[in-house]
Amino acid sequence: MNDDTLLGYLLDALDRDERRSVEAHLRGHPEAHARLKELGRLVTPLAADADAPEPPGRLVEATLTHIMAASCRQLPAAPPMPRQAGAPRRSLRRADLVVAGLILFVAAGLSAAWLGRQWHDYRVLACQNNLHKLWTALHVYNDQHPERGGAFPCVEAAPPHNFAGVFMSELADAGALGPDATTVCPARSGPAAAPCSLAELDAMARNQPCEYQARIRELGGDYAYTLGYRQGDDVVGLSRACGDLLPILADRPSDAGRGNSPNHGGAGQNVLYIGGEVRWCNGPNVGVDGDDIYRNLHFQVLAGQHEFDTVLGASDASPCLNP
Repeated sequence: MNDDTLLGYLLDALDRDERRSVEAHLRGHPEAHARLKELGRLVTPLAADADAPEPPGRLVEATLTHIMAASCRQLPAAPPMPRQAGAPRRSLRRADLVVAGLILFVAAGLSAAWLGRQWHDYRVLACQNNLHKLWTALHVYNDQHPERGGAFPCVEAAPPHNFAGVFMSELADAGALGPDATTVCPARSGPAAAPCSLAELDAMARNQPCEYQARIRELGGDYAYTLGYRQGDDVVGLSRACGDLLPILADRPSDAGRGNSPNHGGAGQNVLYIGGEVRWCNGPNVGVDGDDIYRNLHFQVLAGQHEFDTVLGASDASPCLNP
């Protein structure tokens, strides 16, 4: 179980099913329990900066209801008070109660917006951390295949290796994936795809076509990988020689391949570049010269028309139309 999930458990940021899953894992894995304690010690200093406890649920509604009820109730006449020397005391007026209620209402709205923004930022950073781990795996793959001249895993034009998610099988076969590398975006928290070697893919394509099709859809998870670009009749993958500024991985596109990724609620996507930089981008036109990273120059989710025509496809995307 990765550190991001354990941190979410410590910070009470998981839903009920996720917490139950973590607790079940902790009961059967002493090493995960020890890691949880270690992470707890690391985040203990954060307690000094913790926010005040949240007010009870529906406090604003209850306060306003109480104010309206009090304003409509006819109170009994107060007994006459004896005159006393000194300045008269000013009682709390109905207008004062209304102002206090409005202040509470505004404060609650601002607090909810702030908390939502903080949670969004946390998930963006956790996603960027995931992409950095995958970048490390890609460069380990490079180092282990010097005969390929710095080329990254390439999506082939013909089956059975003609889908974007196959890059994970290439990395797994090379032993380049670290223990925490995952294709699950923390903003979506779905299950990770089971590892699968190229040999297993070949066997499934021959003997279990339904299982093969399911694996094609899930292997790349929540991320999109480069479909390469056309060079004559061939499809060529990216390499280190392409420079540091070409996107190679990102949050997966929408099913239509247009607009922002759905991973972060459509607000934008994290994009990993060959040089290792990960950027949060509010729109998809962040390739070279404003290129749309999810479609080629012909507005298709297929291989690019040239080296700088970036196309990042979801797991089941292919660089060429199926014959």
